[in-house]
Amino acid sequence: MNSDKLYKVQEQDLDRLKEILTVCFQNDPLYSTLIEDEATKERLLPHLLECDVTELFETCEVFADSPELKGVLILSDESDHRHAFYNYFVSLKESLITDGWLLHEDPTMKTFFNFVLGKDYLNSAWTAQLHETRRLHVIYSPLIRNFNITVSQK
Repeated sequence: MNSDKLYKVQEQDLDRLKEILTVCFQNDPLYSTLIEDEATKERLLPHLLECDVTELFETCEVFADSPELKGVLILSDESDHRHAFYNYFVSLKESLITDGWLLHEDPTMKTFFNFVLGKDYLNSAWTAQLHETRRLHVIYSPLIRNFNITVSQK
């Protein structure tokens, strides 16, 4: 997607994007449920969001309002299957890294099992249930989270 009104996030912006998402999701009800211990969440969340940022940068379109990244928008065009295998392996790699951090930061494995049980809330697989082949799914943004746009075909 090209836009003359949005800034396309660059690789050098990823550390800033991770910081923004860490702040925005620090008190998120889902992450607070999955990571029950506050100290563990404080240590773990930056690592989890770094995995997300890496995966999303590789597999999605990432835009911001400006190079300062005051508002961020992450889009996935699920109708584009040109890079399906690449996207699958990027996702698999980041999932393994995420699992490693979950186990490292909470050796009791409670947080790991919470993420296993909550996986349906953490991915976009549910969008297939919309039965729309032409859709634009906003993955998440600090300003707009879990917002779905269905594009109807005329």
